[in-house]
Amino acid sequence: MSNDPVVNQVAQLNDIVEIVSGYIPLKKAGRHFKACCPFHPEKTPSFMVNSERQIFHCFGCGAGGDVFSFVMKIENASFPEALQKLADRVHVILPKRGTDREGQEGKSRKEKLYEIAELAAQFYARNYNDPTIGAVARGYMGQRGFDSQVLEQYRVGYATDGWQSLTDYLSKKGYSQELLYASGLISKNRDGRPFDLFRKRVIFPILSAQGRVIAFGGRALSNADTPKYLNSPESEIFKKRDELYGLNQAKKHVDPDKSQFFVCEGYLDLIRLVQSGFLNSVATLGTALTVDHCRLMRRYVMEAVLVYDGDRAGESASIRGIDVFLEEGMNVKLLSLPAGLDPDDFLKEKGRGSFEGLLSKAQDIFEFKLAHLLKRFNPKDTVGLVRISNEFLEMLAKVKNSVLVDRYLKRLGGVLGIDENSLKKEFLKLQSKSSPDREKDWGKTRDIKNSSKPQAKFLTHEWTLISLAIRGKKFIDLLLKNLEAQDFQDQEAGAVFKYISGNRSGTIALGELLEQVRSEAGRSLLSNLAFFDLSEEENEIAFEDCVFKMKNQSCADELSSLLSKMKQAEASGEEEKVSEYLRQYQTLVVKKKSL
Repeated sequence: MSNDPVVNQVAQLNDIVEIVSGYIPLKKAGRHFKACCPFHPEKTPSFMVNSERQIFHCFGCGAGGDVFSFVMKIENASFPEALQKLADRVHVILPKRGTDREGQEGKSRKEKLYEIAELAAQFYARNYNDPTIGAVARGYMGQRGFDSQVLEQYRVGYATDGWQSLTDYLSKKGYSQELLYASGLISKNRDGRPFDLFRKRVIFPILSAQGRVIAFGGRALSNADTPKYLNSPESEIFKKRDELYGLNQAKKHVDPDKSQFFVCEGYLDLIRLVQSGFLNSVATLGTALTVDHCRLMRRYVMEAVLVYDGDRAGESASIRGIDVFLEEGMNVKLLSLPAGLDPDDFLKEKGRGSFEGLLSKAQDIFEFKLAHLLKRFNPKDTVGLVRISNEFLEMLAKVKNSVLVDRYLKRLGGVLGIDENSLKKEFLKLQSKSSPDREKDWGKTRDIKNSSKPQAKFLTHEWTLISLAIRGKKFIDLLLKNLEAQDFQDQEAGAVFKYISGNRSGTIALGELLEQVRSEAGRSLLSNLAFFDLSEEENEIAFEDCVFKMKNQSCADELSSLLSKMKQAEASGEEEKVSEYLRQYQTLVVKKKSL
């Protein structure tokens, strides 16, 4: 275990299976759990979690480690940040460290912004549920056919028409005006007087994937009021390009067999989808789909179904969304609604059955993009044909799956009546211009297991010996009896061996070893080796084989060095040195044969 008892406590209270399943859907696989890896685009089910050892490992990209490693990687966080997230989850208070007052104040400030957001959500919810105050908001949502239980699930609230209702409420709670301005919920007029940003609006709290209130959206009760929708400005706890409305709920309802999200644009569209039974729905927050949105979704699903308004603007948004998804290696389908209808309108008027009918006809990227291009250009015209093929090939250049590229090129050639080989040549030209280093042989699938090779920088047999330390005192004793730190050619493995030799407890946990490994590749390799449960006999065989390989490699390197020295001595005419090097060489050859 770690030398820090607080770190140990946080690790023990956070089950890695529970943590990982909060980000991606896990399936039971014997004694372990498996999933599609959230860290690489190939999305094969190569990601495994060992509940007994509390570690994860992806056999596709090589990522691996303990619960801290997982949170650091998926949240792009430092170790202290991951520790704080996990500590908050199990209500462990971390001791203050160091003397960086500014850093401590910064964390306190951020936490206060979360508190303000949560209090505001509660304030708006009380308004909405108040028999008198919230009557107008409840009447509006009821008239539109929204179910009260679903609205409660999404914590829908109401901002009255008072200019300082929320301001006064939060001020009485002791928060400074500076913090209230920083929250984005309070603004100030030209005279410097504070006023509530949201007034006379239905309020939709925006929650992070982990379920904390971070911002708000507001819908005007009258179409005469502008703007119709108003969102919180970005703040220290809210970046709209990084968040999706409803994600904290949708991630709980992912079907592992379909592994998809429905993606729409508005709060009401999402709530209507959920009320209609499509629980795995998310919405963007008044912004176009971004790479960050796709990376966020890719943690949980393999595919997105874009459900946009049935008009030109909705089609344009879908076209922009395609490229973003392709760049991130996600599958995407597009559900086309009739012109003039958004998801809310369509489901309210036509019902779930009609929506499912459209879903069964959802177009993949090939069909949608081609249909869009055929509307714009005439394929029988030479210029039109070139424009269609060029734009389509530009889209394909962003597809990371070589099998799909090959399939789409064949289909494009068939639709346009163009020789497939001609398209392939043009595709290669485009690829070489846009990404000279990218693999161009689309006819061969990429070998996922070889796509990331952390072992290339490391001597696997040396790390195998290091991994045996977690098998118990017997193997620690064998390591210390047969090896010394200088026997390791891999410097990092040698440093970890020194740590093992200094351990007097007799047992070492994997998490403790991982703390000693600085490189990502080293941590990945060690978690890979530790993942497999071998019998004691198999571990003994592995130990003997690896020790032999180390000693044999050491002898081979020394023999090579002696040969080099002999050649230099011969060239210099130093006969005595030649004889000495030869004697050492012969002795080493005998030693090598006896191994």
